[in-house]
Amino acid sequence: MVRSNSNSPDLLVAAPRLLAPQENSFLAPIVTIVDGQARADSRDVADFFSKAHKNVLQAIQNLHVSDDFRRRNFQPFKINDLTGESLSHVSMTRDGFTFLAMGFTGATAGAFKEAFIKRFNAMEAQLRAGSVAPAPSRVPPVKEVAATFRAYHGIARLAGLDRNQASLSAGRATKAVTGVDPLEALAIRHLVAPQQEAALTPSDLGARLGGKSAVVVNKLLAQRGLQTSHRAAKGQQYWQPTAAGEPHAVWLDTGKHHGNGTPVRQLKWAASILPLIEGDAS
Repeated sequence: MVRSNSNSPDLLVAAPRLLAPQENSFLAPIVTIVDGQARADSRDVADFFSKAHKNVLQAIQNLHVSDDFRRRNFQPFKINDLTGESLSHVSMTRDGFTFLAMGFTGATAGAFKEAFIKRFNAMEAQLRAGSVAPAPSRVPPVKEVAATFRAYHGIARLAGLDRNQASLSAGRATKAVTGVDPLEALAIRHLVAPQQEAALTPSDLGARLGGKSAVVVNKLLAQRGLQTSHRAAKGQQYWQPTAAGEPHAVWLDTGKHHGNGTPVRQLKWAASILPLIEGDAS
């Protein structure tokens, strides 16, 4: 554990963690070595006991302990998410965990407490023997990934993105925060906006209009007030459907994004656009 540049003397930032070898890392509680001392992260404690992290943090805050005990056994630190917001964690010693766990009740709480204390014992034994190994990277629980995805999806929708773009953006944001993109985990590479008709490129439309080129079709669409031409920052031309053209527009979400993070979308058209430009194409 190392001190941050914050003005708060008690604010710590995460240091590299070490974890003793274990037979079942999925079920075993996580206890790590920080500055030569066995410690548990409040997030890992919350996950192991199936509690909300915010409730564990609140329980730590509400403990009736002396300032000296709190200083020695509960050390807060921050992790920044994608938006720059600081997420609070607490690193606790064996004594700190034991004091906190006194308040955990229920049919399985006793066994869970024993498992955590046993883990502390094993870690301290490994530390004395000098055989502590580097900790594997933490894989966040599915519920944590899902909650993060839902939160960012809601933000993206508030920002004006459609459902597909919101999903793609939320997937990338979730990966930045948790290390997992749920869309990638599901092998979802791109999303297509729902349409009953085939999505056609200007070249496809041109073929149905007697062999017109994509350039000609784009001009026809613009002349009929169905789309407008624009220039990107680097001068590339792109087309945007107007209010009249929007009902016939099909946005293909490519899953890619520009250098500034803006999602890349491909504009196609439903076949219903053809009657609106056929007269001009003759």
